[in-house]
Amino acid sequence: MTEEEKATAFVEQLTGGRVVKMKRLSRWRPAWFVYVQHDDMPLQKLHLRGDRRSDVLPFPRCNAKPIFCVCLRLGAFQFHTST
Repeated sequence: MTEEEKATAFVEQLTGGRVVKMKRLSRWRPAWFVYVQHDDMPLQKLHLRGDRRSDVLPFPRCNAKPIFCVCLRLGAFQFHTST
């Protein structure tokens, strides 16, 4: 079973919908835009990320905090809470 087939099966089982389109993104970590159709709902657009393939990170950990802090100051993140 390919990664796309596994991802499709996972998303369909999780959402109860049917994957009608999937676009693989060129990234260091497997990622897709996934479009899911439900019988009585508008098309649902999802972003699916797969597992990292190794322990190698694209940036050293020492750079993460300063970058994160700058992004927070610029308002680049939106935080959502679960209900």
